Amino acid sequence: MTSSESTMKKGTKRKIEIKKRETKQQRAVACSKRRQTVFSRAADLCHLSGANLAVFVTSPSEISDVVYSFSGYSPAQEIADCYLNGKPPPKIKPQSQAQGFWWEDPDLYNSCDDLSELNIIEDRIERAKKHVMACLEKIEQRGCRN
Repeated sequence: MTSSESTMKKGTKRKIEIKKRETKQQRAVACSKRRQTVFSRAADLCHLSGANLAVFVTSPSEISDVVYSFSGYSPAQEIADCYLNGKPPPKIKPQSQAQGFWWEDPDLYNSCDDLSELNIIEDRIERAKKHVMACLEKIEQRGCRN
């Protein structure tokens, strides 16, 4: 066993070197695994900075001709159209005008460009649920000690 293997704890994440994958199959797998993370980071950037952005991803596999997209406050098609035609960017609705929670938005599913955006919403709901459950467990543990 090498010294680096002996210092690595079981269950810890390893940093994988970012390099181009050798075969198309490897590239397609890497794309499908990382696409969700890219969209999640783009959503975080929109939320934190108020940026209106669009991200388009195509898989390198020969079988797929699908274009996956994510957009912030406006549809991805509209953002791309503005960029390609030199139009001013679409106006972003100020937070003060937003009503209720994001999941109560009646246009939530209409504004999704493809299934991957719904997967991002599902992922966020799952993360929020896990966070709430962890908080409830901590509260219960504190209550049992008192």
